[in-house]
Amino acid sequence: MHGPGCMVEWNHGPRLTVEGRMDFTYEQLEAVRRIEDSQDYYEILDVSRDASDGDIRRAYKKLALLLHPDKNNAPGAAEAFKVVVTAFEVLSSEEKRREYDLSRQQNMMCMEDLSGTDWLMMGVGAGLGALAGFMLYKASQNQNRSKN
Repeated sequence: MHGPGCMVEWNHGPRLTVEGRMDFTYEQLEAVRRIEDSQDYYEILDVSRDASDGDIRRAYKKLALLLHPDKNNAPGAAEAFKVVVTAFEVLSSEEKRREYDLSRQQNMMCMEDLSGTDWLMMGVGAGLGALAGFMLYKASQNQNRSKN
């Protein structure tokens, strides 16, 4: 036992049992977490940027079986499944994939054009914006108190 109502079974991979009900495997949960942490469609499907249509299709089928909401009750599985479907729809279409790759390249070039000073100023700007918002919030609270 690893906690109240939770037991680990090792024959087909660890399964969590909550109140005696088999819910999901660690593999399913880790797949959901990996999808949530992924930054782009290639990473989501775990394929290289020069992956063939067959590689993309095989990766999609594997993830679709693992994440399908009818088979995976892990938290976030339904959302992860939708993300996998979207990644497949984009990468399996030659036109959509070309547009996606081009937009990623343009975004990366824009980010590379920023110098350290630019990043610093963006951070300072964000910090000042947050500070200004907090000060306006406090000022409005003080005005409300003085009216009462």
